[in-house]
Amino acid sequence: MRPKVRHIAVMTKNREKMVEFYQKIFGLEPKRGFGGAIYMSDGDVNIALIEVKREEQQEGINHFGFEVDDLEDIKRRLHESGITAEIDSKADKDSDHRLQDPDGHWVDMAVSRRWPK
Repeated sequence: MRPKVRHIAVMTKNREKMVEFYQKIFGLEPKRGFGGAIYMSDGDVNIALIEVKREEQQEGINHFGFEVDDLEDIKRRLHESGITAEIDSKADKDSDHRLQDPDGHWVDMAVSRRWPK
């Protein structure tokens, strides 16, 4: 199965206002979260609203998250395309693995995790 975009993580100083906005304006449903985030879902894709807690954290899009069934397939695709991105395995509540895209944005890859819907 092709990897699926499952969440977009957004850092915010106004998490409760953001929850209200996405719920009232776009009809997204608040769901449980991982790692202190509140997930708003349309049934397929989630917006993870993460409260800014430290001075060095910036508001805005923090990372994208994919659900993948086969990490070896991702590694094969990287190799075949000649892209030199290294997969970082991390012990984290949100993701199993991550890599950086050519512009340096983090892309989380959760292997077979079923995100809140």
